[in-house]
Amino acid sequence: VRGDSEGSLRGTVDVNRQLNANAAVRVNLLRTDERNWINTYYNNREGAQLAATFRPWKGGEFRAEGEYGNLKRSRVTTSFADQSSNWNGIPVTTTATAPAGATGLTRFTADRLVISPSFGGTPLNFLGLAFTTGSVFAIRPETFVPIARFPTLPRGTAVQPSNIFATNKYLLGALYYEHQWSDRLVAELAFQSTYFDRGQEDAFFGNYRLDPNRIMPNGTANAKFNEPFADSNRNIAMTDVQQIDYRAALAYTLPVKAWEQRINLMATRRVERTESRSDRWGRSNNPATPDLQNAANQLFYHIYLFDAVAPLPDPADDATYQWAKYRLTHNREEKTLDSLQLATVAYFWEKKISFVGGVRRDDYSSWQTAIATRTAQGQPLTFGRTEVDSAVTKFSSGGTFFPVPQIGAYVNYSQTFNTVAAGFPSIFGQPFGPTEGEGYSAGLRFNLFGGRIVGSAGYYDSQEKNRIAPTALTGITEINRIWTNLLKTQNTSAGFRDTTDYFANGYELDLVANVTKNFRLRGNYARPKTELTHSIPGLRRYFDLNIAEWQAAANNPATQGQSSVVTDIQNLRNRITSSADHRRLDGSPDFTGSIFGNYTFDSGRLKRLRAGLGATVTGPILLGNQTDKPFDYVTSGTRFLANASLGYRLKLAQRSVNLQLNVSNLLDDKKPVFTAIRGASNGIIYPNTYYYNEPRKFVLTATIEL
Repeated sequence: VRGDSEGSLRGTVDVNRQLNANAAVRVNLLRTDERNWINTYYNNREGAQLAATFRPWKGGEFRAEGEYGNLKRSRVTTSFADQSSNWNGIPVTTTATAPAGATGLTRFTADRLVISPSFGGTPLNFLGLAFTTGSVFAIRPETFVPIARFPTLPRGTAVQPSNIFATNKYLLGALYYEHQWSDRLVAELAFQSTYFDRGQEDAFFGNYRLDPNRIMPNGTANAKFNEPFADSNRNIAMTDVQQIDYRAALAYTLPVKAWEQRINLMATRRVERTESRSDRWGRSNNPATPDLQNAANQLFYHIYLFDAVAPLPDPADDATYQWAKYRLTHNREEKTLDSLQLATVAYFWEKKISFVGGVRRDDYSSWQTAIATRTAQGQPLTFGRTEVDSAVTKFSSGGTFFPVPQIGAYVNYSQTFNTVAAGFPSIFGQPFGPTEGEGYSAGLRFNLFGGRIVGSAGYYDSQEKNRIAPTALTGITEINRIWTNLLKTQNTSAGFRDTTDYFANGYELDLVANVTKNFRLRGNYARPKTELTHSIPGLRRYFDLNIAEWQAAANNPATQGQSSVVTDIQNLRNRITSSADHRRLDGSPDFTGSIFGNYTFDSGRLKRLRAGLGATVTGPILLGNQTDKPFDYVTSGTRFLANASLGYRLKLAQRSVNLQLNVSNLLDDKKPVFTAIRGASNGIIYPNTYYYNEPRKFVLTATIEL
């Protein structure tokens, strides 16, 4: 049983019983209701597992396993972007004209359909009303000096409509048969099937606006004037995944005396089928614009930040508006991976030298369908299909050499590949093949002073080619907006992905020191180095092919949205420049380290008490770079988090009870942890997006052995 100071509660039961000499069963049960410092957050999970073992004859063993899980988790928005600071506070009192002297306001010049629990759940058309704009900087508890009228929000402010959550149910079944043919030969056959049913009500209320309207669309007074709110679309997403795995394996120990060696042969097949779709509400009776996807038919939700938590309402048909769900996305995918692996483990010279090596052949095929064309109402009409087939052979090897028991060396080399998850193709419509990687590591392992000091020190170097780049690098928003302003749609892409090559190397040190019989100290230190090359080649090529036409439009005063075209071109240039070859990866720290000491009392009144204290340190993290200067880095500060623990073992009614109290964030560090950057109007780049470490938390766990 486990509980914590935030109100979480977790319970597990593990029962293992032998039925007779040849059969046994085991049951595991789980229930957890997780809470944290955000009062609307929850993460509830329940699960059950049943496993059985049966040995019907000598050398043979059947195992069966079944598992069920159900998770429900809230989707809480805790970070808000400023969209109000440009407004100087002059209210909007009419839908006809802009107020004299007002700044930082934009008026809805087309239908804007809005629904809010605060308005009673009836859709309203905000055509002619106004909304505020701002710096788009992340709002903090303290005033941000470079921006006038910058809003502040208490730490922990969150938006969580009660029906916006994610669910994940799964069922697993597995069968194994293992046979020991002799002391040297073992064989196994295995089958496993897993089914996932994932659902998600998705609405991200990440902006902060003030309501500048004195009136409502129907002419009545607006009771929410000057109150902060966030707005968002709402998607209803569903994903079904089925995985089927087959495995056949042999393990054979060679009949040699000069050394010890085992050879493993394994053949596997995985078939994975995925179907994902998402729906959104749209107005269905708009005679001027029948397309449900059109902005004039979109439904937006307004949530006022300090109103009571309420569900997002579904729109109801009335004399003015009728509604229908339309399919926003719909993807189907099937992936098949056939693998054949040969591996060996060998020991030489009285196990002073060890070797492990293997080769693996993978045959991978997949097909994927996505919406290609739509009807006039925006519903799916046809689906496009892409296929990928590839065959990859990779190998890995490594070894250790301990000339003396106290110290030895190790070296490893490996090749890897990863299939690409379902998603958009390249900007030119081409599917992605698997990513490929390789890496090696080497170092020393030691066991000194009779086990008083144990650890390792090593170096690693790795690379991965054609890895899917983060969505933020694609530039789809700017590209689509440019073509729209140029009154062209034939080149507009619904979405695309791109790739980047990643490199990483560094040093790592791990130590465990048994300082005394009662006091153990452990720690680690790592100094990573990362860089990217051949970044976003699709976007670079697309930009080069179209920049002449775009630039001509940007230089033409008659171009629709000329200033927007200029800005979008510059933003694309900044994306490309910021992804220069040999640049460090955003999010990589200068160093990381931790240390933790634990003391166990073995006499006196404190006998059987354990006490621990430690800390983790993360060096400055790369957040981004100054505009057009990819190597002029902006970094965060060093982070330090302390932790503590107490443990005690006792007997209760002749049963063993182990109590463990852990305290995380012992010093209750409340500083924001920044993860990105943004430029202010003064031309300076500042740290922007952030999250908070969980406040000081006490977790008490009781383990009872019956």
